Amino acid sequence: VESKVGESATLECILDGVKYAQHKSVGWDTSTSTVLSGDRFNMETGSPGGEAEKSFQLVISPVESGDHGSYTCDVGFEGAKITGTVILDLEGIWSDTPSNVYVTTNELSLTCEYYVTTALHVIWYVEESQVVRLV
Repeated sequence: VESKVGESATLECILDGVKYAQHKSVGWDTSTSTVLSGDRFNMETGSPGGEAEKSFQLVISPVESGDHGSYTCDVGFEGAKITGTVILDLEGIWSDTPSNVYVTTNELSLTCEYYVTTALHVIWYVEESQVVRLV
């Protein structure tokens, strides 16, 4: 699922089949915590394909920069559990925003991280002259 900071994102897990109609529990987790309904997170259940299909949704609104990553949907049944994973990609998120750096030495190391789902071109400049280009 792709979204932007400030917008809403709907992560969805769909189970197809009559045996899935009687679930006992539904939960959403990230790699670091359990997601609870409230404030920006809302859990919804529906039947878009009739009784034989169940849809479990996690709506995040508004999306924040730290929301990107994997979300796991756990659906519990009598004696069984089904797990699905949805990845939330955010359009253009800097995890370490680059800034101007002024130095008085012969060596310098610069780093930046950027999370994006499409191709990214990174170009480093020194005094308006290109020094590195990553494609």
